[in-house]
Amino acid sequence: FLARDRLGVRPLHYTVQNGLFVFASEIKSIFTVPGIPRELSEQALDQVFTFWTTLPGTTPFKNIYELLPGHTMRVAGNAFTPRKYWDIPLYPREAGSSLPIAALTAGVRDLLLDSIKIRLRADVPVGAYLSGGLDSSGITSLVVRRFNAGLRTFGLTFEEARFDESAYQRQMVEYLSVNHSAVAATNKKIRDNFKQVVWHAEKPLLRTAPVPLFLLSQEVQKNNIKVVLTGEGADEFFGGYDIFREALTRRFWAKNPDSDFRFKPLSKLYPDIFNSSQAIAGMRQFFKQGLGDVQHPFFSHLPRWYTTSRTKTFFSNAMQNAVQGYSALDECAAALPADFGKLDVLAKAQYLETAIFMSNYLLSSQGDRVAMGHSVEIRFPYLDHRLLQYLGQVPTHWKILGLGEKHLLKRVLAPDLPPQIVQRSKQAYRAPVQTSLIDASDSEFVEPYLSEKSLKAAGLFDAARVRMLLAKVRAGSTHSETDGMALCGVLSTQMLYELYIHDFRPELSDCAFTVVQDHRSTP
Repeated sequence: FLARDRLGVRPLHYTVQNGLFVFASEIKSIFTVPGIPRELSEQALDQVFTFWTTLPGTTPFKNIYELLPGHTMRVAGNAFTPRKYWDIPLYPREAGSSLPIAALTAGVRDLLLDSIKIRLRADVPVGAYLSGGLDSSGITSLVVRRFNAGLRTFGLTFEEARFDESAYQRQMVEYLSVNHSAVAATNKKIRDNFKQVVWHAEKPLLRTAPVPLFLLSQEVQKNNIKVVLTGEGADEFFGGYDIFREALTRRFWAKNPDSDFRFKPLSKLYPDIFNSSQAIAGMRQFFKQGLGDVQHPFFSHLPRWYTTSRTKTFFSNAMQNAVQGYSALDECAAALPADFGKLDVLAKAQYLETAIFMSNYLLSSQGDRVAMGHSVEIRFPYLDHRLLQYLGQVPTHWKILGLGEKHLLKRVLAPDLPPQIVQRSKQAYRAPVQTSLIDASDSEFVEPYLSEKSLKAAGLFDAARVRMLLAKVRAGSTHSETDGMALCGVLSTQMLYELYIHDFRPELSDCAFTVVQDHRSTP
């Protein structure tokens, strides 16, 4: 009998090979069992280069599966019986709560405080991640003021100002008088630890963002803290991401696609992008993708997924042939809940962001995997299932008021935070890609993986196109999002191939696996 937590915070993989049923928390453990083949899945890679991650239940490796979040599975004889016991709460607009905002605020606050109290239970000291953003600052402040004034906190700093939140971090440290450790995630440290993070993530990465969090968990371990609370999940359920506000704005624009007035609010979301007439024309075309079908299940995400899919131009001919006729979008659509079509635009976007991106990337490659790489357990007060059930019935306008994100959460946390923290615009957590992976002082870092010989040996990517991209990045002539994703995705996939296919070393793994004999069926 196997069971996985509701949102997929912790991993659970399994396979059936040569009459054996094998399951483990990590794929590398399964591969230590003699006779289990190691091969990358072309369809899974197609998913990664569409959604940034594999779809739920899938892994980058052929015939290696992941038990779905909120599911159990009973294995008896040659029968595999999965059962869903929980799913992300879905409520159509008409089922929304009619409570006034004051009552909703009080209800969320009570549930959040109880969630924090539960997640502070441990026989070891508990710390917290503190970035300086609303979500982590709110959790930290509630802990310090209600439960543990001696809380140890940890945060990141970056070389490049556009990624750095240290000024707000210092403000919160001073406000709460906490004992804080700040880790400098330099470009060199990101580069030096990138391959090790791929080893722990067990998937390709289209961003370097997991690496600084790996460094952060290392600092936590050095300070003898075994458990930390984080602010993950607030953006997904309280309406914090730009993609949510963007979906609402595009829905407004869709009523009159030729209207400049209805298009204009998008410039308020992205003032740094809308800085010239040429940029405005380009972004108009970008955001217009899928505008004609507001009811499309992927209305909110299609522009982003189409952009990510452009990285597939670097696939080799063999890879493109292998996925010809396969549609990751169709597979994703087939797995949507039956009542998905009854949701409003924001609720649909929240479900997609939670079920795909949060569970399979944020809580995995950027969460449990990099934390447990240093034996640190991370806990998520915002992801308490009682709180999520409550938030599912909160009307859209209390999550995003006008274009203001996380309106309800800001009301909940306002009594415990400085006004500057509550009122600041969200700064998405990101890390440098091109400037960290490619550096003049260490230009040979990528060569073992992106040389023509290595690319042809793996057979996954077109060597000529990748080498052109590499030359472009080395020349400093590009900082585009697509080029960054392509560089990171190709490099991490090549590293994954070396670590798990070409040169797998079981002695690097100290994880446990379980073998159950005499199961000859496939799951």
